[in-house]
Amino acid sequence: MTLDEKSREELIKYQLEKSEGAISDANLLMENKRFLAAVNRIYYSVFYFVSALAIKNNFVTTKHQTLI
Repeated sequence: MTLDEKSREELIKYQLEKSEGAISDANLLMENKRFLAAVNRIYYSVFYFVSALAIKNNFVTTKHQTLI
């Protein structure tokens, strides 16, 4: 699937927003000593951030595929 530039930028923004939300969740979880759950949210924050980078650089993987 090929995206036009506007759609690509919107998808990147969406992935970065999800990344920020997951970090925010992780902070709340750590404040409440829910460390295992916080690690999960940190993992997904990094996943969403790397997905944004992949979209920006037209990189496609075979695992956790990002629509480009």
